[in-house]
Amino acid sequence: SGTNVLDVTAAKVAITGRAVGSQSSQVTASSSVITMDLSAHNNFEVTCGAADEITFSNQSVGQSGNIFFTKTDAAGAQPTVNGIVAINASSLTALATAGVYHLSYYVKAASGNDSILVSVSGALT
Repeated sequence: SGTNVLDVTAAKVAITGRAVGSQSSQVTASSSVITMDLSAHNNFEVTCGAADEITFSNQSVGQSGNIFFTKTDAAGAQPTVNGIVAINASSLTALATAGVYHLSYYVKAASGNDSILVSVSGALT
């Protein structure tokens, strides 16, 4: 991961850093953990069936994107988040209900607790 830099001069515009795909990547839980790899994509389609942990890898400051989040477990098992993820507690509780949700994220720091801010705009279904 690197630092994104935009250098604008009279002669050129130079962008240094990571360019990632705008297409979404399908992500499902592996060993009860849903990991979104930010080195390859900005947008994700996530299927969460239980109390899976939501986390990210390879974050770069300033990166942001969208998550099409499908909760399939009607029993109401609430997902959890890794320490790097900051999310409103009531929003996280809402994700326990089966349905489809739109989440957005923003990377405010390259590492550390609460370095990725996640918001939930509500249920789409």
